Amino acid sequence: MKKDYYAILEVTREASQADIKKAFRKMAKKYHPDLNPNDTTAEAKFKEVNEANEILSAPEKRRDYDRLSQSRNNHGGYADNFSTYNAEHDNFNTEDDKLDEAVEAVIEVGKASISYLQLKLKIGYGRAARLIDIMEKLGVIGSFNGRNPREVLMTWEEWLIKTGRKPHVDEEPPSDDDSAFVKKATVKTE
Repeated sequence: MKKDYYAILEVTREASQADIKKAFRKMAKKYHPDLNPNDTTAEAKFKEVNEANEILSAPEKRRDYDRLSQSRNNHGGYADNFSTYNAEHDNFNTEDDKLDEAVEAVIEVGKASISYLQLKLKIGYGRAARLIDIMEKLGVIGSFNGRNPREVLMTWEEWLIKTGRKPHVDEEPPSDDDSAFVKKATVKTE
C-alpha cells in the first residue's frame, strides 16, 4: 500500500507549499535522530517525513503523486507505480501517459536506461526510474546487470498485445504481381 504523504506531514491535500514546509520542519525537528538518539522508531519516522517532504514540496512530483492517488481511488484502492495490473485477465491498464512513450523509446533504441528516458521524455529521475521498474515487471526489458543499459525483450507489437490492444495494420503487404501498391513519383509541371 502506498504511503499517504499528506497524513505523514499532518496536512490536508489543499495545503500550500508554505504549509507543507512548516509542517515538514515541525515533524523533522520532532523526529530528528540527534534529538532522539538510539530511537529506531523516531529514525524511521524521520526518514518517512523526509520522503513525504521530497514528494510534496516539488510541484511536479506532487502532481504525479496526486494523480497516482486519484488513480488508486478510481481502481478500487490498487495502483502500482502509475499502472494497474489485473493478473486474473492478464490485462494491463496504463495510467501514466508516459508509459507507452517510454516503451516505444526503449524499443526504438534497443536498450533502456534511466538517463535516456529522462532526456527523451523530459521527465525527472524518479519518474524515469519508476517507468524502468514498471517495464521490467511487465517483461519489456531485462533486469539490471551492472553498469550496462537494460536489454529490450519485446517488440512494439508484443507490447500492444500484452496490454490488450491489437497491432494496427494499415494494409496488406504487396505481392510480387500486385501493381496497386507500386507508387510512382510524379512531378508537377506548369
